[in-house]
Amino acid sequence: MRKIILSISTIIILVISVVIFILINVKKDFKEYLKVNYPNSVFQVDLPKIDFIYGSYYSDVFCISDSISFKISKSWNTKQVSEHYSEIKNREKNNFEIAQIFSNSEVEKYISSISAGSKFPTTEKYKYDAIYLSIIPDTEMISITKDIFNFLKEKKIEVAEINISYEKNMGVYEGQFSDKDYDLDANEIEEKIIKIK
Repeated sequence: MRKIILSISTIIILVISVVIFILINVKKDFKEYLKVNYPNSVFQVDLPKIDFIYGSYYSDVFCISDSISFKISKSWNTKQVSEHYSEIKNREKNNFEIAQIFSNSEVEKYISSISAGSKFPTTEKYKYDAIYLSIIPDTEMISITKDIFNFLKEKKIEVAEINISYEKNMGVYEGQFSDKDYDLDANEIEEKIIKIK
């Protein structure tokens, strides 16, 4: 009986050791990949975890150079490494930029949160694929939306999609707009706002 237990324990220890060895090597692969693709940045890579559903290894990564957190993964089959560092970095940059645009403006006091999508590859300074705004609850959504449009128009911000959401009387309302809607009047704005829950 003792021999059986000893044999099982030895097998378990061996398996764990092999898994740890594999994960350490995967971590080395991740670090090398990041070093090659982003030579001017310094990264901290956690020990990889195993995703049995998608058949891959993945790690949490923190960029010491700019405080961006993201995940990196490697497929068991293709050995392909995937990550979204550049996209996340650009998104963070765009979010900061759009927040700075609204900072200290008249409409800022009515906005509870704001974020931006990607910027179009253009020479225009402010041209986004999307801007997402949440208006503080129980205020006048239509008039505030019009004020936001006037502000965006004044700042010459081009955007393909403007998503404005708002809570009132236990309901959530949302309006989908674009920079082509900057000149809508109150009735036209109201027509484009729907209750989503």
